[in-house]
Amino acid sequence: MAELGAGLGYRVTVVDDRPSYANRDHFPTASKIICQDFNNSFDILGLNSFSFVSRRKVQYIKGQLIAEGQSELKLNKVHAPIGIDIGAVTPGEISISIMAQIISARRTSGFFSATLTTVKIWPELDLDVIWEMAINEGKSGALVSVVHSTGSVPRKTGAKMFVQPDGKITGSIGGGTIEAMAIREAIMVMETGGYRYKCLDINGELSENDGMICGGSIGVVIESCN
Repeated sequence: MAELGAGLGYRVTVVDDRPSYANRDHFPTASKIICQDFNNSFDILGLNSFSFVSRRKVQYIKGQLIAEGQSELKLNKVHAPIGIDIGAVTPGEISISIMAQIISARRTSGFFSATLTTVKIWPELDLDVIWEMAINEGKSGALVSVVHSTGSVPRKTGAKMFVQPDGKITGSIGGGTIEAMAIREAIMVMETGGYRYKCLDINGELSENDGMICGGSIGVVIESCN
């Protein structure tokens, strides 16, 4: 599941209290590996409303939490057990069923359950962009944000890319020609300051990020971060 999640673009965190499992040899694609007692792990994880957490033994854990004084009303908002019913049996199949439901919760507005009534659509956002902007605060740079898209495009509304004066980028709005055009526009915005809107077209282009043939357009807002 860790490998599949990383391959789909998620920042995967693995938590295990056994050093023989919680290491890079077992989870080379994980963004973070935490080897801690489970009672201490949640203080380190920093979970928020954009986090997806998969749990085993749902009823047992829920009973334990209620016994420890947690609100049953609050716990009923947790969607569990997790995984779309596709008849999965093997670990690989179960991983696919779990990731399929995570994708559904993130990408569509048609995700409902008996306990989940509020649906959130998670934006296309690379946290590395935020970190890079924080590191370069006060220095020249430009933020490129996708504000709308039509047709088949590699990145959707919300995707962001941070561009530095030397052309170095963090994040992506889709790669290829469309990204090269945005970088050129971003460098010009750095020189003039302010911001500008640009519509960028893709016509049957092969996306270097996804290996997909794309055809459509995206609208981007490019903001100077000087």
